[in-house]
Amino acid sequence: MAPSLMTQFAESGFEPIDWEGALVHPMLRLRPHSGDRVVVTWESSDSPRVQGLGVRLRMPDLAGPKGYGGTLRVGAVESPAIMLWMDSAPPSVVIECVEVLNGAELRISNRWRLADGREDEWLNNYGMLVESTDPRLFVLRCSDGYGQAPTFDDLVVRVELISP
Repeated sequence: MAPSLMTQFAESGFEPIDWEGALVHPMLRLRPHSGDRVVVTWESSDSPRVQGLGVRLRMPDLAGPKGYGGTLRVGAVESPAIMLWMDSAPPSVVIECVEVLNGAELRISNRWRLADGREDEWLNNYGMLVESTDPRLFVLRCSDGYGQAPTFDDLVVRVELISP
């Protein structure tokens, strides 16, 4: 049996990997600027688990709080990381990049919540196919990690990066 996508991502330094001829990403990485907006639009979910996204501003190669790469805002909430859930967020969410430090990445990864309330991310066969028809518009087809092989219809979401 082939190693899980989680294992393959770890071995690749969390770079995209080839899985059955498709390029699978551990996360979407963008380079926003202060004042940019990110619009997340939920498209569909075919999973028994509640699906979500983690959206973080991070400095590459710096772990923990030292790696915070700026501030995001959704409504009145400001933080270096925002978690969105399909069952509680509106159909489309605007995330403002209030402050982006030089060199920071916006990292978007899929998450899921189990029936007992536990939230998971970055486990087993998680990953995403990233489709881009425009350098600032992406469709993420996410696998939430469950099963012997990834299934990229657990969460489908559109992400658009808009500059002022």
